[in-house]
Amino acid sequence: MRLPQLGAATGELFTTHEWWRLLVSQFLHVHFLHMLFNTTCIFVLASTLERTRGWRLLVSLYLIGGLAGQAASVWYYPDLVTDGSSQALMALCAGVFILLPRNKMAWFAGLIVAIQIALDVHAIAGIKAGHVHGFAAGLLISLSSLLASPDINRPAMLNEST
Repeated sequence: MRLPQLGAATGELFTTHEWWRLLVSQFLHVHFLHMLFNTTCIFVLASTLERTRGWRLLVSLYLIGGLAGQAASVWYYPDLVTDGSSQALMALCAGVFILLPRNKMAWFAGLIVAIQIALDVHAIAGIKAGHVHGFAAGLLISLSSLLASPDINRPAMLNEST
């Protein structure tokens, strides 16, 4: 069975309007090691974000970051099959950088981003659009969350008065 039959996204979704594929494709993986890496990293980062910032923000980061990344992947590479949760993982990394800058998980998130960049450069001699857009969505969601949250939930660097 081919991945598009299971729900992976391709450029055809712009003409068929099968937008659900942007969500479903986040849960499909071509390679077992790819899935294992993503799942392990997501578990570690997500458990920390959920414990410190709550499940609503975690779900927002994961789903919106993943959807933004998948949409970018399909837009920039319409002839390729888009699958995997790396885009959502990049959004979680951005969330950790912004929301938990002094937490030890920020180092782990940095390592994940470095590994992803190295893999991208090796595979396509650049950084994949979906990863960049997933990360950017995570930054925007996290910054929006900081601006909307009470001062007590902001990192210390944002509470300092000038």
